[in-house]
Amino acid sequence: MTAIPSGAACYFCLGEEADEEGKLPVRDCSCRGDSAGFAHFSCLTKYCEQKCKAAGDGEVGVFTEPWKICNNCKQYFQDRLSIDLASACYSFAESTYGHPDSNKWDKLKVLTALHLQIIALSRTKLIGSDKKLIIKEMKIIIRKFLSMIDQTKKEHSMSSWVHMPKGSGEFVYYTALCVKYEAFAHDQLG
Repeated sequence: MTAIPSGAACYFCLGEEADEEGKLPVRDCSCRGDSAGFAHFSCLTKYCEQKCKAAGDGEVGVFTEPWKICNNCKQYFQDRLSIDLASACYSFAESTYGHPDSNKWDKLKVLTALHLQIIALSRTKLIGSDKKLIIKEMKIIIRKFLSMIDQTKKEHSMSSWVHMPKGSGEFVYYTALCVKYEAFAHDQLG
């Protein structure tokens, strides 16, 4: 992460000092200049949570976008900030949508948050022992991801959904779950 220069402030709360958790504003995107793109992690997560709550059923791309793309430069967050935001996204999704009585679209939001975590971990450019820890963490998350996919397929008896009309909600859901996420997870495991 970029060190915060003197006079740079969080673009959400405009504070230059540490937030209530004692953390200074951070920036790990493509924003440039002495003050552009800095934000407190807590302010950034509050913004992302508000954007997520506005996402409707079937809008899983909209759901994760604020967690992975800088609101200012429109580029992906990088390295540790990317991992931390992906982890915060999953925590938010799990606590908000991960209840046993949640609908299938809410469960897909939780899976999408896990997917984001896997992507963030796989893009990290760490070496040595840090890389080994990241790979170990990623494998644990992938196994959890695949377990959740299997559970969802069983809960909804999805085997016939592949034969539904292509525009139907069932086909769209099946495609996201099995074609996109399940194939991705197996590919990441090798």
